[in-house]
Amino acid sequence: MARATVFVNGNPCGKGEYGYLGFRADATAFLLPGTNVVEVKCDTRQLKSRWYPGGGLYRPVRRVETDNVYVEDDSLRIETEDVLSGTARLKVEGVVANRRVGDAKGRVTVRVKDADGCVVATEDESLAVESFADEDFDLELKVKNPKLWEMKPGAYLYSLEVSLSGADFSDTIVRRIGFRDFRFDAAKGFFLNGRRVQLKGVDLHSDLGPLGMAFDRDAMRRQLEVMVDMGANALRTSHNCP
Repeated sequence: MARATVFVNGNPCGKGEYGYLGFRADATAFLLPGTNVVEVKCDTRQLKSRWYPGGGLYRPVRRVETDNVYVEDDSLRIETEDVLSGTARLKVEGVVANRRVGDAKGRVTVRVKDADGCVVATEDESLAVESFADEDFDLELKVKNPKLWEMKPGAYLYSLEVSLSGADFSDTIVRRIGFRDFRFDAAKGFFLNGRRVQLKGVDLHSDLGPLGMAFDRDAMRRQLEVMVDMGANALRTSHNCP
C-alpha cells in the first residue's frame, strides 16, 4: 500500500494503484538469460485516507512460472446451478493465452473431485490459439447428488481442476468450490439450501490489532474462531476489498 510498481531488470512491467487489490505483472518480455532482478516499489507520498492504512508491502509477493501457453487464472469463472434438483450443473469459463511465435493446439480438461479425491464429473474440449492471442473456453459439467456446503465448521468442499495440455506445453489450476443455493427474501430474510438462516454478523476491518495491516493466516483464523464462539455466522467487510 500504495501505488506499487514492479520492475524487472530495471524495466517497469506492471503497476497496481490500489493496495487492497492484487495485480499481476507479466515479466516475460523483460527476462534475460541467467540472473534477473525483480523489484517491487511502493509510493505512499500521495496517500490520502481517514486513517493510516500502512505503507509498504503487507501482502504476499509471488513468482508464477508457466509455459508460454497457459490458463489465465484470473479469468476463471465458476457458476453452480440447480444444486437442489439432485443433479447440479457446473459452468466453467476461462481464457487460454498463447505467448509464443506460432499457433498452439491443445485440450482443456475440467475435473470435479470430492473430498476423498474421487472424480465425480469431467469434461473437455479442444482449442486452437493463434500466436500471441487468447482463446475462451466454456464447459458445463453435471454432478449427481452433490453434498451441499453449509454455514458450519467443516463444510463440504469439492476440488475443481482445470488442466491444459498440448504437444509441448501444460498447465493446471486447482480451486476449492462448494455447491449451495441461496436467496434473499424481502419479507423472510436469508435462505440457504432452501432453509431460512438468521444472519448474525459483525463488522470486520482490515487489521489484526498489534500486527497491523500485514496479513497473517493463523491470526486471521484465530480472529474468525473468536467471532464464531461469540455466535457470529456472517461478517461485513469494511470499505476495502477483503
